[in-house]
Amino acid sequence: MAEHYCLVEDGQITDGPRPLPVSWRNVSGLNLMTDSNLKKVGWLPHVDVKPAYNPETQYLTRESMINADNVTEVYTVNDYTSEELGNILEKAKLKKLAELYANVKQFISCQPNGWPRYDNDLKLNTMNAIMGALAQGEPEPANCTLVKDWINTVQTEFFELKANINSAADIAALNEIDVSYDYLEGKYGRQGGTYPDPGISTDDLIGS
Repeated sequence: MAEHYCLVEDGQITDGPRPLPVSWRNVSGLNLMTDSNLKKVGWLPHVDVKPAYNPETQYLTRESMINADNVTEVYTVNDYTSEELGNILEKAKLKKLAELYANVKQFISCQPNGWPRYDNDLKLNTMNAIMGALAQGEPEPANCTLVKDWINTVQTEFFELKANINSAADIAALNEIDVSYDYLEGKYGRQGGTYPDPGISTDDLIGS
């Protein structure tokens, strides 16, 4: 038994495709009938098999074909024009850039468990510690340097990712660019493999 059926009346589809109703008009137990009995009251199985296609460069159009024993979706594979591909790529880039901005902001602000990583208090205390040390003729505190260098490294990654997004030649290349929070955490989080988060807190700065 098919998953979906269409009601065909006078050569037109007037209902469906959808699962068979339990009751329909003056007929009960419609969903228990065989396809041959369903055909007598106008309900035909719906056949919907999409052909293989590349959604990055192609799109499908379809037409419902009413046959003797079923209703079949007939698909046509169409190629996007170069202009359409360009518009699709630009929209995809804007979406990817928005994801990048949001994920970098979230990553810098919060750890995976939701705790603050680099909040406004830490920013203010870092600045105060640097200004206080310089006012006394002392070098920049080591903990402040760790925080600054980490932020600069993450920002450098951000600008590199942004440049890669803007220069992507097609959707396939764009999809290869990972801008996820997990990607950033894997490189720059507490256990990061590239430049781990130094984990400096306000207490560390005050005591530095």
